[in-house]
Amino acid sequence: MRSEKHAREGRYASDEVEEFDLSRRVAVWRDEKELGDRADPGQFQDVISSFYFMRSVPLVPGQETRVDLYSRGKVYRLVVAVLAREKVETELGVFDALKVQPRMHESRRQRGPEQRKLFLWFSDDARRLR
Repeated sequence: MRSEKHAREGRYASDEVEEFDLSRRVAVWRDEKELGDRADPGQFQDVISSFYFMRSVPLVPGQETRVDLYSRGKVYRLVVAVLAREKVETELGVFDALKVQPRMHESRRQRGPEQRKLFLWFSDDARRLR
């Protein structure tokens, strides 16, 4: 499996490639400057598949789920806190949803008021659409 990211943000440009050999449990990451290689006996997800993985586990408000995430040549522990059930209004109507907050396990320190938080909402049904 292969994932590519080509970012262009003003003067900043970055090209990254991640390749996964699932049978050998090897992940390789590279950009234009460096090559990283990681063999891991455990199970991990890339950034995109981690969202799909979260759809497959029980999401209960007040509980957390952990996901090992491979990114930029390293495996990170992602902690996903299930915060609450909410009603979400979209162009398609109003839906019951679960609000979750993924965060890196190592990033417990506060970075001040400018710290940005990521929230995701999954439909509160069997499909768990995002």
